Amino acid sequence: MKIIKIAYVGLVAIFFQFSSANLFAQEDVGLDEAYIEIKSKSLKDDFFMARYDFENDQIYIPIKGLFYFLEIYSVDVNLKRKTVQFQVDNEKYKVEIKSGKNFVIDDDIYVELKVLENDFKFKESNWSSQDLKLTLSPEFILPFEIREKGKVERLRLNEKKEDEEFNIIRPEKRILAPGLIKVNYSKIDLESKENQLNLEYGTQFLYGDLYLNYNLEPESSMKNYNLTYNDVYKKNDVILGEFYIKTPDF
Repeated sequence: MKIIKIAYVGLVAIFFQFSSANLFAQEDVGLDEAYIEIKSKSLKDDFFMARYDFENDQIYIPIKGLFYFLEIYSVDVNLKRKTVQFQVDNEKYKVEIKSGKNFVIDDDIYVELKVLENDFKFKESNWSSQDLKLTLSPEFILPFEIREKGKVERLRLNEKKEDEEFNIIRPEKRILAPGLIKVNYSKIDLESKENQLNLEYGTQFLYGDLYLNYNLEPESSMKNYNLTYNDVYKKNDVILGEFYIKTPDF
């Protein structure tokens, strides 16, 4: 019985020694921290933390850090199986890291650039060791592109809606129409017998917009009038008669 216990303790000690050796093998890989400039479409980070093998001039990119930079936060990295799952615009992706070197450091997987090209299907990756600049072009759509597309679509729909509303209230041009009459009556002093009575009339006449402003009291006279043809040439109007900046407020 004692022999079995000693053997069991010995196996546990060997297991922990092997695990510790494996752990240190993953962390102590001779890679230095390096802050680089990274770009992807319209996204940019001037201080992106990566790992760099200066001896072999090889850059290693953290998967979680990269996806957070791309604004993809629904990313799940399995350190043991070396798999990555993420979702963009209801589209789910699952990637198994198979090609190139990779290291597990600080609860993330650091991979060389060809892993991004081969396994993650990045169309392009340009690295400059002199400028410490990295440019990536993923094949999948990014969240900021979805937002921009939504803004453009909303603007297009708003413009279409405004045009439709404008077309609904635009009257059909006629030779003659009944029109609208507005009567304005005012009395400056209740004790005074002097009254002011004014008529405004607007209608369609000879395919244009006719406007008349006529004073009845205290004296009968035409105040102003005009006949307007809208959008005659390149959205320019032709106005026959008197023109005032103030428009009728029917």
